Amino acid sequence: MRTFTMDLLRLLCLGYIGVMLTCPIFASEQAKESCPHVKGWKPSKEELQQILLDHQQWLEKRYKREDSPEGRANLCNADLSNAELNDANLEAAVLSDANLSSAKLNRASLIQAQLPRVHLSGAELNNANLDFANLNGAILLEAKLSR
Repeated sequence: MRTFTMDLLRLLCLGYIGVMLTCPIFASEQAKESCPHVKGWKPSKEELQQILLDHQQWLEKRYKREDSPEGRANLCNADLSNAELNDANLEAAVLSDANLSSAKLNRASLIQAQLPRVHLSGAELNNANLDFANLNGAILLEAKLSR
């Protein structure tokens, strides 16, 4: 009886470890596949302003606990190199695989933003708030990050 219990416990532990190891990989692949934009798409200034406005409205609903994905800024795969985003509120925005090289994000709010594999080379992020942002695989070569 004791060996049966030990074998069962080992099997459950191995199953749990297997699930814990594969979930992050699956989630990462799923996030990569779910981007509706082609790599390098470049929103116009007007489109970017509308995305930021919609995102602000989405945040206000989120604060009131009226969660809905509609309106959340999804700038995955975007080419935002040299973009002027000083003081932008991109809290919880999706920017995975975006090119933000040499972008100006001074004083921007990037709290809980999804920034995996984002290119921030030479970007200005002075006094930007990156609390709880996902920066896995981000490239920050020569980025300016003073507080």
